[in-house]
Amino acid sequence: MVAAAVVFAVAGVLSDYPELFALGSAAAVAVLAGCISLLRRPDVDADWHLRSARMTDGGAVRVVLEVRNRNRYRRTGPLYLSHSFGDSARDWTLPGLARQAEVGHEYVLLETTRRGVYAIEPPRIGRTDAMRLVHVARRLGGRSTLYVHPLVHQITLPSAGGPRDLDGRPLSSAMAGGDAFYSLRGYVAGDDSRMIHWGSSARYGELMVRHNVIPEDPLQLVVLDTSKEPYSTTGFEEAVRIAAAVCNAATRAGFQLRLRTTDGSAVDVPAVGGQHLPDTALDLLAGATASSDDTGLASLPVISTVDGPASLMVITGRASAERLAWLGSVRSRFHTVLLIQVTEPSAATRAPDGIAMTAVPDADRFAKAWTGEVIS
Repeated sequence: MVAAAVVFAVAGVLSDYPELFALGSAAAVAVLAGCISLLRRPDVDADWHLRSARMTDGGAVRVVLEVRNRNRYRRTGPLYLSHSFGDSARDWTLPGLARQAEVGHEYVLLETTRRGVYAIEPPRIGRTDAMRLVHVARRLGGRSTLYVHPLVHQITLPSAGGPRDLDGRPLSSAMAGGDAFYSLRGYVAGDDSRMIHWGSSARYGELMVRHNVIPEDPLQLVVLDTSKEPYSTTGFEEAVRIAAAVCNAATRAGFQLRLRTTDGSAVDVPAVGGQHLPDTALDLLAGATASSDDTGLASLPVISTVDGPASLMVITGRASAERLAWLGSVRSRFHTVLLIQVTEPSAATRAPDGIAMTAVPDADRFAKAWTGEVIS
């Protein structure tokens, strides 16, 4: 409009055409009137937040906005709202608010979002003139973080960490001092006298004490290969979904869960039966990326250290035989080792001896084939 004002005014003067000059003057007056109308800033408070800071791949990003007119005497004019996300931006005009009125507004910032961790900039709120030529706005607070989790398929996990005792947990390497009975042994100076088992002491002719331990929960170690080389174009996204399904099954089964990525990221989840995968693990998977600088399965000797009985699941793409050899180097640490390759079964690389393997092209077929291929 400013450019039009200048062009029409100059053209009207040079051509001695008053109508053109009048058009230029009208454009200039419109812009000037818009600027003057915005000298009085809106006396409003505004807060915003994401409806949910965590969502599943493919959902809609919803924003909740609350606006209050602080002025006790005047109504606000129409309010201008703008919110950007990445390269896209959305603009709205909200109706004016009566004095000391408060209104809530909810809107969809983006319809669908891929898995990832996103920094959502705050919206801008302000005023615009009647012709919407000029607007003034201010940002509302700081940015928010949005975690878009991978889709989690529901599967059932086989037992982890070796055979269990009658209490349901392996005790061979458990720490002493708990409530679970493990064995009887001879009395040693310093033992708690309350732990003496008098019946057995009379039978054996020496003091015998109960050896109680702190029971160990089965440990499931899940390693996601975050190197770029083994994966096809969409293979890594499918691998992340498979990792989410396996981790979710482990937590629901009551296992301890250790989630590791070959780039060094780590999450430990204690054993709580019947619970779904916590946000900490899903947040890690939401931000997982494949990198060409990642050493991949070569990091297994470092990230797969365990103290007691455990099972290992490694999720990768079509890895080379040289990379899979690292699995063989850690095989002795685990009760069972399962390799999941995200590729067509006919293209999968043979696993080292003593390691079970399944190959699937995507997470959907993994969930469908899991019972038949692994549990049976």
